[in-house]
Amino acid sequence: MKSRVFFRADGNSKIGLGHVIRTCALAHMLRHDFDCFFLIQAPLDTLRKEILLSGAQVIELPPQTDYLADARHCAAFFTDKDIMVLDGYNFSSDYQCVVKTSGAKLVCIDDIHQYHFYADAVINHAGGITPADYSAAPDTDFYLGPAYALLREPFLHAARNRALASRQNQLLISMGGADPNNDTLSVLSKALKSETIDDFYVVIGGAYKYLEELEAFIGGQNKSIYLRKNLTAIDMCNLMRQCGVAVCPPSSTAFEYLSVGGQLYLHMIADNQRDIGKYFLESGLAFDFDRFGQIGGRQASDALSLQQAIFDGQSDSRLIQIFKTL
Repeated sequence: MKSRVFFRADGNSKIGLGHVIRTCALAHMLRHDFDCFFLIQAPLDTLRKEILLSGAQVIELPPQTDYLADARHCAAFFTDKDIMVLDGYNFSSDYQCVVKTSGAKLVCIDDIHQYHFYADAVINHAGGITPADYSAAPDTDFYLGPAYALLREPFLHAARNRALASRQNQLLISMGGADPNNDTLSVLSKALKSETIDDFYVVIGGAYKYLEELEAFIGGQNKSIYLRKNLTAIDMCNLMRQCGVAVCPPSSTAFEYLSVGGQLYLHMIADNQRDIGKYFLESGLAFDFDRFGQIGGRQASDALSLQQAIFDGQSDSRLIQIFKTL
């Protein structure tokens, strides 16, 4: 009988979809070795589909903002043979303590290190972070950096079989599944001024609220702009392979594009992306969107070489081993 792993994350138009998407990526990695269950409040249809594709079963939780009550509700599912994975900023120290009383092992996926952790393991795939940046229990183990990148299967495959896009005149713009402030429109407006880009591919997700405004803007342009909605991981990976240049936030989308390989510009849309953005920019893996169209030659080629060295497509093996150890 397989051990069980329970995943707890939420996603919507306010908080984005990234917590759910990257947790689904982890569930897909673990599906052969563990029975996976996903605990979520009011899942969008697109997220429910993503969860089922990951190989996990969906357990829908009652909507509530009392997260200690949520923790107690979830803990009732667990035994001391189970593993619980938390990914989200509402799952703070008190929430973790409730989970630990169930006897289950606890893994926290985190990228802000803003509260004390009682987890058995903390996974943060941002680079440039050390255990010293955390307050945690003495027996907490840390798995930090892109070696533990939470990537969906097509992007792991792309990293292992890297074939760089040659079309530097094709641009991908993706501001995530929600884009709560419609940064998609402002990024596209600026990118359209480029004299080197011929084709613009704009990707939006299931929680995007500004479709009519975006479509009206696109309709008023005389450029080749292609709007794509709710792409599967395979379709997104194929589009990334096609586009040699991309603009996205320092988020899961950036990890995916760097695994495929290309000239990446970052446009931050949330404070919790600061650590990831800082690492990508300072390491030379990506460039600030303020410098869009200004990067070429040695800088661009060095970024591609570094991407290939860091994103090796083997993070799934490392992450699976963490859970087998637990």
